Formats: sequence, C-alpha cells, structure tokens
Amino acid sequence: MGINNQSLEKILISKIKQLKFLQLQLDEFNEIIEQFVDEHHNDDIKLLTSISGTGKASAASFLIELGDINNFATHKQLTAFIGTDPTIYQSGTSVNIRGSISKSGNSHLRRSIWHMAEQVQFGTLYSKLIMIKNEVKARPLSNQLLRLPTNSFVLFFLC
Repeated sequence: MGINNQSLEKILISKIKQLKFLQLQLDEFNEIIEQFVDEHHNDDIKLLTSISGTGKASAASFLIELGDINNFATHKQLTAFIGTDPTIYQSGTSVNIRGSISKSGNSHLRRSIWHMAEQVQFGTLYSKLIMIKNEVKARPLSNQLLRLPTNSFVLFFLC
C-alpha cells in the first residue's frame, strides 16, 4: 500500500532532511544552554533539581528567565516580577477585594514555574502510585511463595 509518485517522494525526502537539520541545531543550542547554566548557575541547578520531579531542563529554564535573584530585595518584588501577585479591586463600598493573579510579569517565567510545579505534583503522585503498585504486586507473590511447597502442580513443573 502506498503511492508511487516521484514528486511526493522527493518532497518527503526533503522534509526528512530539514527535520534532521533542525534536530542537529536544537541539539547544538541545548548544549550551549547547558554549558552556560553549568558555568553560571551550577549551585542553583543542584538546589532546584534536589526537588523531586524537577529536572535540569526545567531548572535551567527557570533560572535563565529569572536572571539574578539578588536583583529582588523582597519576595514581593519577585512575585510582582513573575506576575503572580494578586490584583486588588476597590470600588465604592467594595474595598480590598482580592482577585486573580495580575499576570503583569514575565509570562515565560510563570509558565516555567507552572511546569515545575506540575512535574513536582506528578512526580510525587507517580512515586506514590509506584509504591502502591509494588505493595499490591508483593502481596500475592508472597502468598504464592508461602503456598509453593503445598502446591503439587507447581512442584511437578519444578522437578
């Protein structure tokens, strides 16, 4: 099953070559970013990757977008820079009503933080599911091992 068309075949080959070239460029850029992060943010990367579910790529993205943490005197300045500070509505008798986040800051940094939080949450959930799965698997196996000498059918195949 297929289409025997020389022009479509050449187009497909051209697209495959473009894809391979783009993959090579992506690998080169990732290597450059990794070298930069290793030179400038190595301790921060180690600190962030110590959090379960946070990988080197997520930590590097966060640190590159954040820049120098020493530029922020307080956590409130950092929160405003990221854009996760709450909006406050004041109108007439309605005073100091908190709304959603302001989103006035760096959207790439917010996305990076959201991605890291999602991975931490998934990593924790995933590790709990693996523990439960292993416990569930271990119970029947231990029960079978305890019954093994009395099970003549199994002994027949073992001998």
